[in-house]
Amino acid sequence: MGGSKVEQVSSTDSTKLGSGEDTDKVDTSSPMADTSGVPLSNSNLATTPSPPPRVSELEAMLYYRGLPSNPRLIARTGEPWYPPSGPEAYPRANELRSLGKHKLFDIWEDNLALKVHNILDENQVNWSSTEIVRIAYVDEPDGNIVLWIGVYSTPTRLSYDVGIEVAVQCKRLLLGYGIEDVDVELRESDFIQSTGPALLKPPNVVKQSAGPAPLKPTNIVNTSPAIMCNSSVKRHSRSIWPSFSKRSMTRTSLSISRSAVSQRQQVRKRLSLGMPRMKRGKQR
Repeated sequence: MGGSKVEQVSSTDSTKLGSGEDTDKVDTSSPMADTSGVPLSNSNLATTPSPPPRVSELEAMLYYRGLPSNPRLIARTGEPWYPPSGPEAYPRANELRSLGKHKLFDIWEDNLALKVHNILDENQVNWSSTEIVRIAYVDEPDGNIVLWIGVYSTPTRLSYDVGIEVAVQCKRLLLGYGIEDVDVELRESDFIQSTGPALLKPPNVVKQSAGPAPLKPTNIVNTSPAIMCNSSVKRHSRSIWPSFSKRSMTRTSLSISRSAVSQRQQVRKRLSLGMPRMKRGKQR
């Protein structure tokens, strides 16, 4: 990046380039060639960004902590990431911020986005989206603008080696346009396009063999007065109503019909036969 090695393009050379003369000085077929009319310096063309250390599994899981989708990081350029340390170590939360003004927006829709897509296709990346976002920590006033590339996680995950190669190529492309403050990051992002909510999976249908299905025992609890006040109450009281008693039966019978009262009295007499002898005046 030394200033003494930078070769400035004079107005005469730019006139020759515009008229088609000396076209061998600029390789227009290269993805680094600028077609927006902004001259590029040789220092930017020769600059190769050095990638950060290899992304660990911990960094891949915690790098985007705080974002709603919590995507998994694949590869990126920029400063090294350090895991949280200390007695109160915890991962810092991220959030998306307003983009503001940047010269990247003026050339993104013209031809820069198309060149980024060509890099992804040449490396056979199954990408889902390309975005320009600003990501910052929650406790910081500002953050960096990032060229955010989403990659499908299925059917196979993109390897780090391919991801970092794509990130470095895209970063070199940005440097060719004189954009040095934008990093490139690849993440897993499964984009599903639909007109409504996703349907549930069909249930597993078990084919039954021909013939009648076997009967299964079922406990049927009927709370009608005819069942509650007949002689079968005593026989099934322990299995169906574990806490059923004469006192509780009297309370539940307050809402039954008048014809069931006589049946209830008959049940009381039958129940009293199995109870120890008591004075009739104290029996309720």
